[in-house]
Amino acid sequence: MTTPPPLGPPPALAWPAPAAQPVRVVTTNALATTALVTALLGLSVVAVVCGHVARRQIRRTGEPGDAQAVVGLVVGYLGLAATAVGVALVVGLVTLPFVTS
Repeated sequence: MTTPPPLGPPPALAWPAPAAQPVRVVTTNALATTALVTALLGLSVVAVVCGHVARRQIRRTGEPGDAQAVVGLVVGYLGLAATAVGVALVVGLVTLPFVTS
């Protein structure tokens, strides 16, 4: 039968514990998020402007968020195109009676 180890503090380490490393918090570019959200809300002009500015900042600083900025740009430009088509249709329908008579 073996005897249990004596109670007491654990033995000291032969080398010191490593120092804690600073934690780098990586945040997504705020304008990229703004571009995506405003594009989804239908604010196309704001989305396009924020998307272009965000992509410029991301290229300069290396922040994450390029995909969000690109999606915001694509949806924003699609919204602008849909608005332009809608305005053209409304103008065409309003002026159609004057052209045909």
